[in-house]
Parts: sequence; structure tokens; C-alpha cells
Amino acid sequence: MKGNDSLVLLKGSSLSMLCQVMGKGVAFATNFIFARMLGPSLLGNYYLGITLLTITSSVAAMGLPKGALRYVVEFRARKEKENIRSIIYISILLGLSSSIIFMLIIFFFRESIAVLFPNANVALILRYLFWLLPFSILLPILTEILRGCRQFTVIIFGQSFLWAVLILCSFLVIAFFSSDKMNTGHAFLAYIIGTVSIFLIYVVTLRKWLLNNTKSRAYKYNEVHITKNLVKTSLPLLIVSASSMLLTWTDTIMLGSLLDSKDVGIYGAALRIAILISFILGAINSVIPTLIGENYHSSNRGDLQCMLRTICTWLVYLVIPLLIIFINFPKEIMTLFGTEFGAGYMVLVVLSLSQFINVFFGPVGYLLMMSGYERALSGITVACGLLNVLGNWILIPKIGILGAAISTGGTLVLQNLFMASVALKQMKIKATPKAPWFIAGIVLIMALISFVLKDYKVTLRIISAGVELLIGGVLILKCVIDDSDKRLVANVLKQVGIN
Repeated sequence: MKGNDSLVLLKGSSLSMLCQVMGKGVAFATNFIFARMLGPSLLGNYYLGITLLTITSSVAAMGLPKGALRYVVEFRARKEKENIRSIIYISILLGLSSSIIFMLIIFFFRESIAVLFPNANVALILRYLFWLLPFSILLPILTEILRGCRQFTVIIFGQSFLWAVLILCSFLVIAFFSSDKMNTGHAFLAYIIGTVSIFLIYVVTLRKWLLNNTKSRAYKYNEVHITKNLVKTSLPLLIVSASSMLLTWTDTIMLGSLLDSKDVGIYGAALRIAILISFILGAINSVIPTLIGENYHSSNRGDLQCMLRTICTWLVYLVIPLLIIFINFPKEIMTLFGTEFGAGYMVLVVLSLSQFINVFFGPVGYLLMMSGYERALSGITVACGLLNVLGNWILIPKIGILGAAISTGGTLVLQNLFMASVALKQMKIKATPKAPWFIAGIVLIMALISFVLKDYKVTLRIISAGVELLIGGVLILKCVIDDSDKRLVANVLKQVGIN
């Protein structure tokens, strides 16, 4: 990995990691307060609403966020400033047009949608979803545009931390001034305040960047050609995005349709805890797409390979402690939200293991997306998304929320395996940590020990977790982290002035 790239990655990912840690802490506190004040059923309605919003906005965005990111990075590398401005305006215009269409669809088909969720308060959900939709479509577009412009600080701070703080603070203020018992509507209102605030911050930031880095709007460039290229690139990415939504949120949607809101609330709490394992990957992903695109288009394949393998190795090493905690103490963690949430402890174990595998393969999805392999990526995500729908449809009626976790976790693992296989065969790049089978073996042994001891006293499990952490950490440090990693760390520390 080149020195400049190392410095950019370190600075960006360090800031992102700090914001992710603080943001995840605030988000955990938010979910905890929501769970305590709303209970599983009302919390389930909230989670179902946010899931429907996420899926709808992802489809309505038409793949524009990732398409805009790719072309902003490409035009920056070519120093085509006017084309950057064009791609930004075109992306926003297309996003606005799509949001109007989907708002009309929600308005005219709201009764048909409500039939799909007989046990949820869909009328309330759709009311808030209607007003949130334009912001939820445009916000990802603005986020990826700012990422392509290397405005990492504002998107990292805004998306990873400030958004969560605004939602929590808004909810607490509403609770303080409200004379009624807190309900799902109050939670949605807090979410609206947080979302609109971040949207306005991103608009101001992007406008400032455009004024400082591009000339006034020029129509002499072939914007029709740019629009066609953007749509041509974005449509496969729409398939990727929609299929990713199937993979990520099918469980919540089908639980809301087949079971009741209480099950959605318990499952949603477990899911949001398990996702904490991948927060470091999220920090890296805030910075890495730009570096992947620049290295790939500059033909720096060797640097790209070194960067990815090093990232995957250190990601695994850093998240193992959190995995050990989650698989050794799932009941204790879940009951923090309330005694009724304890029923989801095995869901937490399954989802935690699948999130670890997601971290294991690092930013392999961005590798394919930023390197021109959108079609392969879309094919994989479509297949895995449909497989997840089938798995949830079969398993949820049989074993409830655990079936949703098994289906979603299993298809997430398969997706990463297929993407890594394409990267290896087509690009000759290994998107895995160093000594992957050794690391996988250690984690498997940890998981088996935790499963055997799951019904034993907490004291014994604390001792077991400590031994797992000590032995596993030492083995990986001694057998996986090599001299190249140590030299890389030393060089990066030297660049930032730490000897």
C-alpha cells in the first residue's frame, strides 16, 4: 500500500472508527430507550416502518448513489471538473423525479400495502414513510457524491454519529414535553427530525464544495451522454442495491407479515446488536471505495491487493473480542432491553457469527463495484436475495425468528463467498485475510466452546471468554500478523508523526 493511500486510509478510517464507536454507542442507547419506553410490539412497528422505508428508498434511488460515486471518482481522477458538476446535478434531478413517482405509488396503493401486514399499524407507518421518502432517496445520493469528493469528515461525522444523536435527543425532548404515553409515532417523528437535519447539512456542504472546486454550470458538455452512462451504470447497481435489501431486510419484512410486531421488535433488537460487530468495516467502507477506484483505474493492482489483505486481517483481529462477548453472553445482553427480549438470544448468536464472516471478507463488494464488475455483483446479490426470501418463507413458519436469522445469516455468508470467488478468478485478487483457514478454525472452535457452555453459570462463561480471547488473540498475532503488517503500521505511524 502506498504511503499516501495509507495516510488517507488511516486518517479517514480513524475518524470514521471514532465516530462509529460513538455513533453505535448512541444508537445502542437509542434502541435501549425505545425498547424500554415502547415495548416489543410498538418497537416492532417502528422497526418495520424503518425497514419498509429503507427498501423503498433503495429501490427508488435506482442505483444512483453508487453510480454517482463511481463517476465522481473517475472524473476527479481525470480532472474533468465540469463533468463532476454535471453528474451531481443529473443524479439529484433523477432522484427527485423518482421520489415523486414513489410518493404517488404509496398514496394510491396504501390500502393494498396494508393488507400485507395485518398485525402491524401500517396506516401510521405509511403516513410517516410518505414524508420521509424524498429525503431518504436523496440522502444516500448526496452521501456517495460527498464521498467521491473526499469530503470524508462531514459524511463520517454526520452519518455515523450526529444522525444518531439527533434522533435520540429529539425523542427525549418529545418525551419530556409530551403529556401522552410514548408511542411509535413519537419515534418516527424523532427519526424525521434527524434525517432532515443531516440532509440539510449535506446540501450546504456539497454547495460549498461545488463553489470552491468547479466552475459555473456549463451546458456545452454532452449531458445527455453523461445521463445515459449514469443510468447504464446505475441500473445494474440498482439490482445490486435491491437484492442487498432483500438479503438484509427480508427477515424483518416477512416476520412482520407472517408473525406479529412483538417478534419483529425482539428480532430487530438482536439484529441491531449483532451489526455492532461490523462497525469497523463500516468505518473502513467510508473511505475505501475511493482508494479502490483510484488504484484500480491507475493499474496499481499490487498495491490494491496488499491494501485489501491487510485491511481484512486487521479487521478480523479487531472484531474478535466483540464476537466473543456476543456468543458467550447472548441472554444477558438481550435482557438488557427487557425480559421479553431474552427470547431472541440464539438469534443474536447466529447473526453475530454471520456478521463476523461479513467482516472476514472486508470491502469485497466495493472491490467489484468500483472495478467494473457490477454485473457479476448484481448476479450474486440477486441470487442470494431470492435465496433469502425462499429461506425465510420456509423457516419462519417452522422456527420463528430463529429461522429468519438462519436464512439471513446463511445467505450473507454465501454472498461473501461468491464475491470473493469472482475477485480471485476474474481479478486475481484475494479478498480475504492472511491465513484465512487458520483464522476460520480458531473462530469455529470458539463458537463450539461457547455453544457447549451456553447453559452454564456466568462465572464459567466469563473464564471461558477470557481464555478464548487470550489464546485466540495471541495465536492470530503470532501466526497471521507478519513483518509487512508491522512495517506498514510503523510507516503509517511515522507519517502521522508518531515514532
